[in-house]
Amino acid sequence: MNVNCELELLKYIYEIPSTGSTSGEYYYLLARVYIQHKKYKKAMQSLNTGMSSIVFDSKSRYINKKIQELREKYYSVTYGKLS
Repeated sequence: MNVNCELELLKYIYEIPSTGSTSGEYYYLLARVYIQHKKYKKAMQSLNTGMSSIVFDSKSRYINKKIQELREKYYSVTYGKLS
């Protein structure tokens, strides 16, 4: 079975609170899908949107940390110079 994760996630963009998830977690998952599909510009936009989400408990703080780590990894691999 071939599932398009991007389309499946985009269906729920307006239903984030009803799914029991946070907006940061949603945009983190969406960015990971974009990276797998080599849509790097959309991935960075999703990560930036996820970083602007509100941190209100330990779960959202943990997701925010994961978003920051993925942004740093993506940026260093894409634009960094490895010596």
